[in-house]
Parts: sequence; structure tokens; C-alpha cells
Amino acid sequence: MKNWKRIAALLLTLCIALGVMSGCAEQKKDSKTLRVSLPAGVNTLDPAMVTTDTERTVVSHLYENLMKLTNDGGDAAVTNGVARAYQCEDNLDGTQTYTFTLRENVRWSDGQPLVAGDFVYAWQRLVDPDTGSPNASLLNMVAGYDRARSYGDGTELQVSAPDDHTLVVNLSHRCPYFLSKICTAAATMPVRSDVSGKDSWATAIETLRTNGAYAMTAWQEDGTITAAMPETYYDAKRIDFDKLEFRFHDSIETAEKWMKDGDVDFILGTYKDTVDEKDKDWIANCYPEVGMLVVNQMAGSLAFEELRLAMSMVIDRNAIAAAMGRLQHCPADGLIPHGVDGSNGTEFRLADTAPVLDNTAGHYEAVCRKAKEMLKDDVDYGTLDIRLSYAEGDTNKAVVDGMIKIWKEQLGVNVTPVALSESDMNAAVDRGDFAMALVTQHSSLGDADGFLKAWRSGNYAYINNNAYDLLLRISDVSSGIVARDAYLLDAERLLLESGYVMPLWFGNSVYQLDKNLSGLFNDGTGRYFFTCVVEKGK
Repeated sequence: MKNWKRIAALLLTLCIALGVMSGCAEQKKDSKTLRVSLPAGVNTLDPAMVTTDTERTVVSHLYENLMKLTNDGGDAAVTNGVARAYQCEDNLDGTQTYTFTLRENVRWSDGQPLVAGDFVYAWQRLVDPDTGSPNASLLNMVAGYDRARSYGDGTELQVSAPDDHTLVVNLSHRCPYFLSKICTAAATMPVRSDVSGKDSWATAIETLRTNGAYAMTAWQEDGTITAAMPETYYDAKRIDFDKLEFRFHDSIETAEKWMKDGDVDFILGTYKDTVDEKDKDWIANCYPEVGMLVVNQMAGSLAFEELRLAMSMVIDRNAIAAAMGRLQHCPADGLIPHGVDGSNGTEFRLADTAPVLDNTAGHYEAVCRKAKEMLKDDVDYGTLDIRLSYAEGDTNKAVVDGMIKIWKEQLGVNVTPVALSESDMNAAVDRGDFAMALVTQHSSLGDADGFLKAWRSGNYAYINNNAYDLLLRISDVSSGIVARDAYLLDAERLLLESGYVMPLWFGNSVYQLDKNLSGLFNDGTGRYFFTCVVEKGK
């Protein structure tokens, strides 16, 4: 009997050992690569310097922030990232103090432990004017931001590390989107101080140090980036694909060919009319971009408020959206695009924040009549020298020509188009050298505030409105979610009712994912996430 028990024990041990070996072999066999294609290429992997959706998407897979985004039924949900816990204290003076407790098992791609000081360095470096980051304003709610920018000293930013696993951030005012937008952003990822000073650190695999779900393994001459999940990544069990391959297309046609030939599993940037009807589930429409006309407040020819408002009212935004062609943008019904969050994390442009602009086709003639009635009889608007600057291109030309025709027919106003090269147009806008300009506004913040703050006094169009500035300041310190959104909506309406900003269209983002995959999600700012992608049925 004892021998039988001994034999049975040995057999059980052998079965367990074989099972473990089989599991290891199966894990190795199941190693899978997800191949994605994104527009354009990558010029930098420096979190502070990323500017395009493509760069932000790649960086967001190589790095991990205090908080991270995961899939919540197709929407982005915020969960703990490098920070395993946090506390928020509302101070009596209206400020806030966040204390983050970092995980002790997070490591950089070279095996070195990540410490709270890496966030301190990264955030202070981000706001330091010497860095030259285009994303510095993301941290404008952190106490000391203004001093850091004014004095050229990033250490003025009030972020500190009492120990290696504790990070303290002081905010100058309450910020409802601090965790969901700022602590998940690509630009605020941690950075190692011992490598960031090297000229090549952001582009060379030899010096790149990352802490995310994937670490770069190769950067090929054709621009392709390959990355693999480090064995030390603390959340590896949650991710199905252990390898990522980023390819970059220079045209929609190229991306569609790669998808058709089975060379990639995902493409970002495609035409709606080339996606099969049965693939409609793999199309996302909301994108944080608005095309608009901006009037320079210093332009004497457009000093008449009634004229600006009338010109905005008679614009046929439905026709403009159609003129955008195969990209099929949608007509703007306000400054804040659809898909952008309000204070409670749901879409700002909902019933409680109804459209500010009326695009109902059946209302157009009545709106035009009302616009004509606004114009004064004793002013000859037709003799004004009004010039509209825009970047060269067939689509922009079609949009501008259409508006000029409507203004002439409906209001008797003559507008002269000024076509500039893209570089000259950007320079003219930066200098404020225009009367009226066709521009595009994009926000990587994903909050309504991101579109409104750009028009505070001191903007490139010299638009100054004390009441508008006050509404935004009040929204900054508002402790109530409903109240904050109400102030933001009032600010939006006040800006548009001045006639200096005329929204035209909202952008769309169209993508395709292999039919056998699911779990893709985006954050509404142009970033797409592949950490939750799985094969259907899993």
C-alpha cells in the first residue's frame, strides 16, 4: 500500500511538472504580434516633445503614467497605473493636494527601478522654458506653473518626492480632469534624468529608457518600430499581444492596401466610403478637432459686431461638411466638438449643453433673413476691404469659395481670398498677420476646457474679453460639476456671440480593425490603445 501511494505521488508530481512545461511551451507558442499602421512617422519619442497623434499613440505604449486607460465597453476608463493608490485633499483656500503612492515593482526597460523622482524631473522639465515643450500648458493647474514659466525655472513647479514611492502634487485650483486627462497624458510620462540630457535619447534605441507595457526592440530604416512586452511588466497577464509593430503610411491609399493584403491588423486614417458596409462597427467618428474662421480683433474692416455675427449665421455648415469630400466631416454646432468630455466624464455636447449654432436645414432661410435684418442701413458693408487667408489646397479652396459666394449673395459683402503656402499660413497666424483666417484647432486634453482656454486674452487673434476670462477663472475654482459645465457653456456662447470665432466643421477619425479582433479603444484625443485588443472569442 505504501509503495502504491509513493508511486501515485510520483506520478502526480510528474503530471504537474509536465503541465508546467506544457504551459510554458504553450505561452511561448502563443507569442503574438499586433501590427498597426498610423499616419506619418515619428520624429521623437520624448514625451515632452510629442505633437502628433501618431507620436502620442506610440509613446503611450512605451511609457506608463501615474494613471492609465483601459477598455470599458469600448470607452476609455481610468485606472491605476504606476500609482497603486492616491489621495486628494481639498484645501480651504480652494487648492488641492494629490498624494500618489507608487508601485514598488515598476521598472525601466534596463531593469532600474522607477522612483517618484522620475516624475518630479519629468514634470519640472516639461514646464521649463529651456525644454521648449509645446505641451507645457498641460500642467498649468499645478501650483508654481506661472513662476516656472516666468522665471525660466522648472523647479518652481510644486511637485515633490518625499521618498522613492511617494509623489506629492499641489494644484493651484480644483481640476476635475487632473487624474483622467493630465495623469494619463503622453506628455506627462515619467522621464529618466540620467538619459534625457543626451541628444539622441529620444530617437536612439541604445539610449531610450521606457517603463510601459512595451519596450522598443528595433527602429528600422523604413521607420517601422517594433516593441515587446518586458518580462518584468507588472500587468503582463492582462495583455493578449506581447509584441507590437508600428508601421507608418504616407497616404490613405497605402494604408488601405496594407489592410487589404493582410500586412497590418489596424489602420488609422481611411475613407468612410471605402469601408465595407459589414465593417461599419470598426469606424470611430468623434475627433477633437474643429475647423473655424478666426477674426483678428485688430482688423478694422471687421470691427462691426453685427457684420461678424451675420457672416457667421449665413454660413451653410452642412454644405461645408459635404465639401470636405470623402473624409465626411460633420457640421459644427458649437466650438466644443462631439466626443469631448465635460466635467462628469461624459460628452460635453449633450442635451444640457445644446447646440450653440443652428444647422437644421429647414431653418437656413429664416436664419439668413434674420442675419440680413441685423445689418445697419447706414453702413455700406460692400465697400469694406475684407481678406480671408487660408492654406493652399483643393479642399480649403472649395470651402473658402463657397463661403465667399454666400456672403456676396446673402449679405452683399465682398471678401477677397488670400491663398498661402502651409508654412506661410502658419507664420502669418503666429504673428497675428491676418484679418480673417481659416484655421483648425485641436486639443490633446480631451476636456471642453482645452478648446476654451485657447481664447483667453493674449491669443494670436488679439481677442480680449474680460467677461470671458472671468467665466473661465470661475470654472477653474468651481467645486460643482454641474456648475463648472454651466460656466464653460456660458463662456462658449459668449465667445461665439462676439463673432470673432466662427466654427465650421468637426473632424472625424476613421479606422479599421481586423474583423477577428476586438477590444480597441481610444481616448477621444486622437490616441488609440492596443493593450486590450484580443482575438474574438477570448
